[in-house]
Amino acid sequence: MMFKILVTLFCTFAVSNGQECHLPGGCVNSPLVAADSADNYDSCLSNCQKNQNCSWFTFEPFENFCELFEACNELTEEHCKQCQSGESTCKSTQCGISGQCQVLHPKKTSVVRLNNFIFPGRLSVQ
Repeated sequence: MMFKILVTLFCTFAVSNGQECHLPGGCVNSPLVAADSADNYDSCLSNCQKNQNCSWFTFEPFENFCELFEACNELTEEHCKQCQSGESTCKSTQCGISGQCQVLHPKKTSVVRLNNFIFPGRLSVQ
């Protein structure tokens, strides 16, 4: 029951903002624009925002690998459970600022409250 509520709240947040951000999994069967290293989710997002052909990105935290896509035709956790993906229109999470999020080891599965929204997965409040 609690899981259904959290998923509903998370999905409602993503839809209400018109953006899909911090989604678990990676884009597959999608047109790749570029691939490079990135230190974290936000730097991958920044790389996408700087590339005029990028509208989606996938960040793989174990390898610090960032893929940029024209579109995300399919999002799956099948090949990359630790990956996070999002649209280029997402906002930076500004990690490192007191009261904002901090990305933890991807195998953590805690649920935290961040700016009055509930996010499942890899975040904690400082």
